[in-house]
Amino acid sequence: MKPIFLIGFSGAGKTTVGKIISAQMNLQFIDLDDFIENQQGKTIVQIFSQPNGESLFRSMETKYLREFSARENIIVATGGGTACLPENLELIESCSISFYLKWNECDLLNRLKIDGMEKRPLLAGKTDSELADFIHILLEKRKLFYQKAHFTVSAKNDFQLAQKIIEIIKKV
Repeated sequence: MKPIFLIGFSGAGKTTVGKIISAQMNLQFIDLDDFIENQQGKTIVQIFSQPNGESLFRSMETKYLREFSARENIIVATGGGTACLPENLELIESCSISFYLKWNECDLLNRLKIDGMEKRPLLAGKTDSELADFIHILLEKRKLFYQKAHFTVSAKNDFQLAQKIIEIIKKV
């Protein structure tokens, strides 16, 4: 089976959903952000705080995404911005089965507040109002990329998202 890539905004549940699918379908699961942290021995926040940290991080995303796109029986939870780089989007579109985990802005705000933002460098330190504005602006920009996924799924919770994705995978 082609690799499966989960894309969407920060807090969309890509990691949680990926782990559920991995367990139910006996697929290797990789969280791209965690993988990069382990490879670098630094947190994403630490990587971003270096000179040219974001561009360094984005180049690592592309490198590992390319590697994972050649594997079978794997599910990858990408970072929120991974699919927004043309090279990454091309890999996702051509080499995988991709799913956009879609939530409305209000749900994303609530999910991020519950999950915590300290490990998300683009969101850290924002007030609720600033975060709501940031989500709105960034989601509008990223939506164009996210919608290029092979499938768009939404549900009331992560478990339902996982079940919808599993149903689709079984039919593909």
